[in-house]
Amino acid sequence: MATGKTPWYIRLMDRVLLRAIHKVPGCDIAGTVVAAGDKVSKFKIGGEVYGMTPQFLGGWAEYACINEKDLYSKPTNVSFAAASAVPVVGITALAAVRKSGIKAGQKVLVQGATGGVGHFVLQLAKEKGAIVTAVCSSRNAAMVKNLGADQVIDYKKEDFAAENKKFDVIIGVNGYRSLTTYLNSLADGGTYLVVGGMKQALLHALGGPIRSIGRGKRMTGVAFPLIKDKGIDELNELMKRERIKPYIDHVYPAEKAPDAIEYIIDEHAQGKVVICLTFKEHK
Repeated sequence: MATGKTPWYIRLMDRVLLRAIHKVPGCDIAGTVVAAGDKVSKFKIGGEVYGMTPQFLGGWAEYACINEKDLYSKPTNVSFAAASAVPVVGITALAAVRKSGIKAGQKVLVQGATGGVGHFVLQLAKEKGAIVTAVCSSRNAAMVKNLGADQVIDYKKEDFAAENKKFDVIIGVNGYRSLTTYLNSLADGGTYLVVGGMKQALLHALGGPIRSIGRGKRMTGVAFPLIKDKGIDELNELMKRERIKPYIDHVYPAEKAPDAIEYIIDEHAQGKVVICLTFKEHK
């Protein structure tokens, strides 16, 4: 008997499995409002905004159609290119710093400190007053020092775990070391937090809490956080005061988007790579 309802598996395919087919990729966006619906009250035509597109799609386009709740006013002292480098990685980094409970004076190790999320974690930890050690390659040492790192460890020459150093907080943006290594490198009462969704990070997020039972230490993880409103407000204020800033490795025009992707994969980009549809707007 026909019910007039769409079967659940058809709805699932339409909303999830088929959503990305023949769609424009890209999530982080920044630009000027050129049109708005009758019920839009948060922004006006001509307003400079940035934010995240739904389903992580539609960002690499000349125009993006987006709900006003997913947009935020761009600070006047931040370029469009810089603003577009903030939302996903900035919010994720902020969630990691919040969840790890970083306090002034604590010793914090950031592994993967030069990537999109990592370079924001470093800056946010410094903003909290932490003493930050950044783990990266020697070619990135100058970058992390400029962002505020108190100490730099070249992972190709030095093992942070070999010297028996203890840290109050370890944030592994690319937590490729073993849980035992991180556990042994934590001070009593310390916290290890893994960020990301790769296989290793997922295993750490699931196995860490179990491994830390009875050790007086905390091991946990954070995936993409759902704190957009409060998170962006805090990031906005910090950018206005120039307490944090996105590090942009390269800016590519839209027609060279494939080159941008290859560069990220092959060269391990520092900070963020931006695709700009109107290249002249990069300040």
